[in-house]
Amino acid sequence: MIAGPSAPRDVSVQTLSSTSVRLTWKIPIKLNGEIQQYHIFYNQTRDKLLVNEFFAVWKTTTTVIRNLKKYTKYFFAVRGMTSYAGNISEIVSNVTFEDSKLNMLHLEELTYIMKAQIPLGHPLQK
Repeated sequence: MIAGPSAPRDVSVQTLSSTSVRLTWKIPIKLNGEIQQYHIFYNQTRDKLLVNEFFAVWKTTTTVIRNLKKYTKYFFAVRGMTSYAGNISEIVSNVTFEDSKLNMLHLEELTYIMKAQIPLGHPLQK
């Protein structure tokens, strides 16, 4: 019996802005060949998750999904592809941000601002 890879593992989603999220995952345990690409599934309705998809290159286990609707809950899943379609990962969800000046800042900038408020020499400054 020929089969595709097992499901990608540890799928997580992080909201980046009001219209984008970062999806990350670990490679499947059983590859059953070389991963050629990943199919990324996303939708506002869990039951219709397999309607939208786009592809990421085979070496990538993270991607940014853009042009989402503001302050909206989305569901996501990932499937690895060799010559055959693999199993679909667990389904994860997250909500995009509302528009605000604070949400438009990058996470790195927020981290810098937070560290600036911590006294020098404090363990969190490292």
